[in-house]
Amino acid sequence: MIYTSRGFITKNMVPVETNQTDWEYLTTYEPKQMPYENMEQVEKFKKSQAEYFLSGEMALNTVTNQYERSNQNLISKRIIALDYDDIDILLTKFIHTIKEKLQGIDFMLYPTIRNNFDGYGLRYRLLINTDRLYRESESKTLLTNVINHIGLKCDSASKTFSQPMGLPLINAYSNKKMIIVNQGTPLVIDDYMTPLEVKEPITVNYQKSELTDSEYIDMFNQYAKRNESSLSDYSFYLNAYMCLKHGVQSNEISQEIAEVGLMVLAGDDVKWQKNNVNHFRQDKAISRLKKPVKEYFGTKVKSELLEGEDLKNALFERRQEELAYMMKQWEENGSKGRKPSLISPIRVAIVLKDYLKFCLFDMNENTKLAVYRPNEGIYIRRMKHISEESYRG
Repeated sequence: MIYTSRGFITKNMVPVETNQTDWEYLTTYEPKQMPYENMEQVEKFKKSQAEYFLSGEMALNTVTNQYERSNQNLISKRIIALDYDDIDILLTKFIHTIKEKLQGIDFMLYPTIRNNFDGYGLRYRLLINTDRLYRESESKTLLTNVINHIGLKCDSASKTFSQPMGLPLINAYSNKKMIIVNQGTPLVIDDYMTPLEVKEPITVNYQKSELTDSEYIDMFNQYAKRNESSLSDYSFYLNAYMCLKHGVQSNEISQEIAEVGLMVLAGDDVKWQKNNVNHFRQDKAISRLKKPVKEYFGTKVKSELLEGEDLKNALFERRQEELAYMMKQWEENGSKGRKPSLISPIRVAIVLKDYLKFCLFDMNENTKLAVYRPNEGIYIRRMKHISEESYRG
């Protein structure tokens, strides 16, 4: 049975009277048009006008005579629905992966309401037909095994048993041609009910560094001196903080040396020094940055500059780190506001200074920025070459 609701705020679901199977109803559903391009209007549309569905069996509340959405009232489900909100590969590769992993299986793939809006990127929903109903007690194992089989990062909210999913919809950046339906055979649930492994936390242990404590401290001082103007930017400071945290957790450095590093980063501000250390001692979370302290602080004190593929790889790695820290900060602030997905132009400018040397040959208003090319030993200001150096990553 298909149950639908208008807007995601209401918990009341209405059964759809149809002779079609759930899969037939979904794959022949005529997508609605969502005309708005302003995100504020889009959010209002989601709350009150967008159509959502559940597939399975729900218990009727005999008091209210309503089908009220909850994990307790949803007896079983038929259709697996997975949201992919952080697609960081080409769309063609994403679709190819789904087709390859679900070869011969019924599936439907379509863009979601925020797809391709500024700051949101590619966002798709995957529906998979199954051979039988499944209950909440089976849901975690089933979905985890299916997600792992596909091998792409999936929105964790998809694992909520009674999570309603938006029906196909066309926004300003989508069209009906982007909806893909593969007619095969239903996924056999019992093939994906292998018990989940209980995984032990992964601890990265580096070989003990050949650097002495005094050499680490000297490295911290050099880093702080070079980045003095940037350390007041919390997101910039957080990079170094997370690296020191990982250094302790991976046994590369001691707690004491990490605390010295935190005080160095705070400069002469005694209050900041104390706050840094106190926070560090209480923070028990696992660092997301898996990079040795020696490498993180040391690469930036080398006299030589990177170019070509080395520069491209360094900028790509730095981008991943920046996004990870932005996400960490967003989560620590209660996941309020828009989920971070882009690095601000100001932050990009700050980061590029760690990898490239820029200069102005004079102070005239229309003077172009010049960038140093280490392999040639010259500054150039032809915009084509500057773009190549700055944006390869």
